Amino acid sequence: MDIHVASSLTPEDEEGVAPTVLEAVRGVLDRMPIAYAIRVETVSQRVLQHSAVAAPSSPEGRTNP
Repeated sequence: MDIHVASSLTPEDEEGVAPTVLEAVRGVLDRMPIAYAIRVETVSQRVLQHSAVAAPSSPEGRTNP
């Protein structure tokens, strides 16, 4: 999945919001048993990234806490 977001934020506001967007998406994806990578690039070329590997599954198909 590749998601792009366009906003009307000023470059300064975008710099402040970008870390919050990264953490919000991370919070959602961390609850899923998937591997993922998130990359947020601001208009001023600041790059924030995070990645995670899939959580191992138990024999019953549920993920381990």
